[in-house]
Amino acid sequence: ANLKFLQTQDLLDPQKLASALPVALPVFTACALRTSPFPCRPSGALRKILGTGPKRVSITLPDADHVFRVGTSTASAPTSPELISGLQSFVKTAFSSAA
Repeated sequence: ANLKFLQTQDLLDPQKLASALPVALPVFTACALRTSPFPCRPSGALRKILGTGPKRVSITLPDADHVFRVGTSTASAPTSPELISGLQSFVKTAFSSAA
C-alpha cells in the first residue's frame, strides 16, 4: 500500500527543494551528534542550504541524542540547553522586523 508513496518520495531531491525556498523564509535546523538516526554529516549540505538567509538559524548539538536530550540516564536533562537557546535565537530572528 505504501509502495507508490515511497516511490514518489524517492524522486524528490531535498537539496533542490530547499534551494527553491524563498531566502527570506525563516528556517530552524538542529542536528544532534550523539546516537542520532539522522547524523549531522550526511545532512550537512541540506543544512547549509537551509541555514543561508537572514532569518535562518542552524545549530549542532554535540551532547544531545536524537530527541535532543542531554545525558544517558533517566535523570538526564529533558532538553538540550543549546536547543533551547537556539530556538530562542530563531524566534527572535524570525519575528524581528529587521533582517
